[in-house]
Amino acid sequence: MDIKARIFICLVSMAILVFVINFIRRKNLKEEYALFWVITGFLLLLAPIFSDAIEGLAHFVGIYYEPALVFVIAILGLLLIMFHYSVVISKLAEQNKSLTQNLALLEKKVNDIEKNYISHDEKSANAVI
Repeated sequence: MDIKARIFICLVSMAILVFVINFIRRKNLKEEYALFWVITGFLLLLAPIFSDAIEGLAHFVGIYYEPALVFVIAILGLLLIMFHYSVVISKLAEQNKSLTQNLALLEKKVNDIEKNYISHDEKSANAVI
């Protein structure tokens, strides 16, 4: 890999790390999700250093164009991320359904209490007259 490309990848990975750390510091990104991005930044930082190992691994698995291996790994990583977010969305949808049902039950109880209170006040007012 050319030295210019290695320097560029290192700079991009450092920018990603600074960006993620800034988001964590400002509480815009939860730590559980930030871990993935920090790991990604470090892997990008290490990629130019171990480019010979990536090349050897690519040839070992039968891929003779090394960047294709990086794309395959990236695509697999994205698929794992999509699966993780599908699980998170499913849990949130179930929680949303449960909260909506609980809210409906509480609103029903409040309405029943208000009706009993109003009817009790009307009976009290009629008894006074």
